[in-house]
Amino acid sequence: MSVCSCKFAGENKLVQVGRGVASVTDIFWEKVSKGSKCWYWIGKRDRCNYGVFRYQGKKVGAHRFAYFDHYGVWPLVVCHHCDNPPCVRPDHLFAGTHSDNMKDMWNKERSRPLGRPARRLENGGFCGNGHPVTNTSYYVYGGKKRCKSCQSEWSQRYYRRKISKKLSLL
Repeated sequence: MSVCSCKFAGENKLVQVGRGVASVTDIFWEKVSKGSKCWYWIGKRDRCNYGVFRYQGKKVGAHRFAYFDHYGVWPLVVCHHCDNPPCVRPDHLFAGTHSDNMKDMWNKERSRPLGRPARRLENGGFCGNGHPVTNTSYYVYGGKKRCKSCQSEWSQRYYRRKISKKLSLL
């Protein structure tokens, strides 16, 4: 455990650890278990299973620090090719934007409404309300795929409520 409370100048800044001295990078990689495919963060993790590492007095994602340590830059978003949150292997990580991450999530079919199974479009799956999903039964609005049947049902309910409110005012 590091005892230093200073702001680090870079990833190679030496910090006091117990009775010895180690670099921040050494401390980080001691908390990694290198498997044959992914390298797993074995330190503290957050509620979404992403590794958490303290750097310069702040909590940062372990995958973000691994990317920074390897490539030397802090991108806005660090995404996983392997879709494995505790993975910190640099060649499994890529820089992107939030939009890139959402597109990657949708393309890999990891998108799902809360508490519902992930969508499987190519298998002719079903939307969250049980409507069959095909390549023509949805549309994209605001970067999200939406079921046409669900939208139609919602619109009908909305206008019925609107009309009934107007009639009740008469």
